Amino acid sequence: MNGSNADNIDHWEQVVTASEGKPDLAHLETPAQELKTILTEVRSLRIQQDAQKAIAQQTSQEIAKRMTEGKQLATRMRAGVRSVYGNKSEKLVEFGITPLRKRSRAAKPESPPEVTVKNDVN
Repeated sequence: MNGSNADNIDHWEQVVTASEGKPDLAHLETPAQELKTILTEVRSLRIQQDAQKAIAQQTSQEIAKRMTEGKQLATRMRAGVRSVYGNKSEKLVEFGITPLRKRSRAAKPESPPEVTVKNDVN
């Protein structure tokens, strides 16, 4: 039977429950016991999976919190470096900070040579 895991589990429970205590299905007692064991294992594994998901979510939240704290500390440190060296110092490059530099003036485009047109009027 194809379907979701939950659908399969529900179907397996139905099959096991329906087959219990039926003398004409005595030959299915061993597979029914095996299926019960698998159902128990799957339930246990799902509980573990849910716990791991919760731990993963908690870990993600903790990472996000620490990243925010780290960004704030790095910002304060960059501000401290600027306060010591100034905004224009090339020392800032060591800290991954681009110093303020004067803008270079764009070179003036060369003016095109004047073209004189000779009018040959005869």
